[in-house]
Parts: sequence; structure tokens; C-alpha cells
Amino acid sequence: MPETTTTIKSQRREPIGITPLKVNKEQIFSDNDKANCLNNYFSSVVTNERLDNIPKLESSYPDILMFTVTADPGVFKLLSKFNPIKIYWS
Repeated sequence: MPETTTTIKSQRREPIGITPLKVNKEQIFSDNDKANCLNNYFSSVVTNERLDNIPKLESSYPDILMFTVTADPGVFKLLSKFNPIKIYWS
């Protein structure tokens, strides 16, 4: 009988959602009010910067030099498909 109870409990679907938020000693329960509260918070901590005014950062590392690969066409084909991001996150 305990197996049946475990199976039933594991198949229960109850919406959890976002728990009530506490702002200025007041709890917010409605989904719309919670969304507005979170939107106000995140829009206040994120800045909107002009992209034409970004400072140039100095680096102590030299720039990577351009290089040319002269190899067998098969090797060149394999290297052209190389995706370092895919390998890094695998």
C-alpha cells in the first residue's frame, strides 16, 4: 500500500507560483501586483546606457595576430567547422 501512496503523491500537480512578496512591511498576493513589484525593482537596478559612450578598456595582453592556415583541404574543412563554444560547454 505505501507504493500506491507514493505513486499518487508523485503524480500530483499543484501550481506553486511565486510566493507572496513582502514590501515595506506589506505582503503582496496578486500575480499582477507581484509582477509590477518585481518589474519596478529590476528596472531600478538596471541602467540604460548609451552604446556610443562606452569607454575603451586598456588590456595588458597583446591582440591576437591574424594567421593563415595552409593545409590539406580536408584539414581546412575540419578547422572551418570548429566551434570552441560548443566544445567548452559540452
